[in-house]
Amino acid sequence: MEPRIVRFESMTITGIGAPFISNLLPGSNAQKVIPGIWDNFMRRRDEIPAKVADVTYGVITGGMDMNNLHYIAGIEVEPGDRVPEGMETVEVVEGNYAVFTHRGPISDLPQTTRTIYQDSLPQSGLTMRDAPHVELYDGRFDPSSPTSEFDILVPVV
Repeated sequence: MEPRIVRFESMTITGIGAPFISNLLPGSNAQKVIPGIWDNFMRRRDEIPAKVADVTYGVITGGMDMNNLHYIAGIEVEPGDRVPEGMETVEVVEGNYAVFTHRGPISDLPQTTRTIYQDSLPQSGLTMRDAPHVELYDGRFDPSSPTSEFDILVPVV
């Protein structure tokens, strides 16, 4: 999997979040936790004022501690907008990101993630930086389609 490098602009994401353990570790709970976060977010997304666009994001924070990550399913908003009760906001900082595209059903995501972090990224010679990791769900994404696509952005120097 070859990444392309993009300069990602800063953005504010508001949505629903929860802690999880990376699917790169034994004992991962990502496949149980993250779908529930998305279900909750999709039910409540209309409560978010002043959405910038209709693109949704999965944002992963927590640095390099894969036992202590935090996932937010959300949408870009104007900085300083009201955050609905029970939701949270995260800032995605400007910087370079390696972009990988997941192709296929969402159930194959754990394999794509392992390929990115265990093979493609180390072989690329790129170094991760401490910033949120981002999943970008635009018009190419269809959770019911076997030909669905979305991008995974890994912060790099």
